[in-house]
Amino acid sequence: RPGSQAEIARVLAAYKRRWEASRSTVCDRLRKRLKEYAGAHGMEVTPRGIAVDYKRLVRTSAARLKPLADEFRRICGPSKSSLLEAVYSFVQSIPYRPGPPIEGGRYTAGVSVPLRVLAEDQGDCDSKAVLFAALWLNLSNHRTILIRVPEHMLVGVAVPTVRGASMTIQSKPYLLLELTCPGTKRPGQITQYSADALDARNFKYRIVS
Repeated sequence: RPGSQAEIARVLAAYKRRWEASRSTVCDRLRKRLKEYAGAHGMEVTPRGIAVDYKRLVRTSAARLKPLADEFRRICGPSKSSLLEAVYSFVQSIPYRPGPPIEGGRYTAGVSVPLRVLAEDQGDCDSKAVLFAALWLNLSNHRTILIRVPEHMLVGVAVPTVRGASMTIQSKPYLLLELTCPGTKRPGQITQYSADALDARNFKYRIVS
């Protein structure tokens, strides 16, 4: 019929406007729900997808590790240098073992929570770095960062006196700790692989405490 095509176009345009408005609302709600769900599972939503929220994981784990941290304080006393060496040596001695990125149908990015690392006496570099940072959060108010280099992670601690390998971020020097490496190292001793990656500025960092 004459004019029917124009009527059809008008109706379609009206529904398209309604759909665009609804789609924006639905997408916003879905993004919010995804962010909440990811956060509840120690993850965060990034432009590249789902990733571990290291800061949240460290802080939520710290409360659960307080009894262990108190035991370190009882044995080592108030000396921050003694505490640092004790906690560092303890975490470094845990055997290295990488975890699967997906376990039991859940995405984990291969990271185990600190209590699981302790219970199973094993963990990869990320998991051990989180364990150290969570323990250290109970024992010190010095800022701590997690440093990601290709396929590896280190910890940086902003202690007052830095001796050994370090890096400066935001005008603050950080003592570097390598928790997963061949052999035994002391605070401030890192592998050549990590040193080369840091010298090449091939790293990212996250302030966790």
